[in-house]
Amino acid sequence: MSNKKTGLSIVVPTFNRPDSLDNLLHYLSNQNDLGSEFEIIVVDDGSESDYHGVISKHQNLPLAFYKKEHKGPGAARNLGVELSSFSAVLFIDDDVIPTNGLVGQHMRSHQRNQPAYSILGATYFPTSGGEVMDRHEYPNGVTFRLSEQSPHFKDQQVLDYTWFITCNVSVDRERFLSVGGFDENFIFPNYEDIELGYKLEASGVQLIFSKEARAYHLNVHSFAERSRWAYQNGYSKGIMIGLHPELTDELIQCRRYGVGEKNLLEMRTDLVNEEEVMAKGLELEKALRANSNPQLMQQFEQLCNAFYAHLEARGLQDRLGGMYRAPGISKPTGFQIQHK
Repeated sequence: MSNKKTGLSIVVPTFNRPDSLDNLLHYLSNQNDLGSEFEIIVVDDGSESDYHGVISKHQNLPLAFYKKEHKGPGAARNLGVELSSFSAVLFIDDDVIPTNGLVGQHMRSHQRNQPAYSILGATYFPTSGGEVMDRHEYPNGVTFRLSEQSPHFKDQQVLDYTWFITCNVSVDRERFLSVGGFDENFIFPNYEDIELGYKLEASGVQLIFSKEARAYHLNVHSFAERSRWAYQNGYSKGIMIGLHPELTDELIQCRRYGVGEKNLLEMRTDLVNEEEVMAKGLELEKALRANSNPQLMQQFEQLCNAFYAHLEARGLQDRLGGMYRAPGISKPTGFQIQHK
């Protein structure tokens, strides 16, 4: 039984994004219909950027700021929970915009369901258009959509652990601590949240979808950033397999990027000239900024999907080894093992 006060501790890891954090804190200051106490704990994961001005600007909030050595967002969130004061914890990213009722929705959900539930809020991502089942207009005119599968979710639906995504999710503090929190072996911001979701589900904590705890995620990434993410995702899958070998058969499959189902460990990663593909992708990306030609867009999407699948496979093979792993081939600078 928790000895913490009833309320919500909002834990925000940040790394070299003071402007994004400033925006998040502005929207958190506008929260209404809370019905309980809350606090905001920002943990700077060893940034070079100066956050002093941003933190000073928002002293009207119940805000605490801590700086630690750079170990990744999982370690930053663990520290935030350790320092928290309330019975439930909301994890939110620094590039997320919460709608006015988000904090109150998470609070009420825990008051109704605690402690055997975690709450996933509905998070909308930027879209370039097309048919989407559930869309919202952000104040700057950009259209946002729910993530690919989540428009089909019903409010209060129980989800599996793969949806435990920390841009907008809350959990009972004691349940979080009982499973050991985030595993700090994950050096990239990939899979550390899903691994926690897996441990929580195994311990009997159900993940509930709240369509009213709504947020906008401003994560528009370039081709180079998405390429790096794909490599890191594969590498992090390898860490996940090391921690939970019972998930190996599931994790070595590639079911994203529109390339069909492939075994990542058997993909021929030694045959791709990554520097040439990267150069071509950057060239197409630049051309599309000048002219959004549908044929050019299709060509770019095909290149992206194939390249991202390749990079995810190489990330996994670099971590675990694979049938076609080629250790003697040097990696392009953009894909060195480095913290982000």
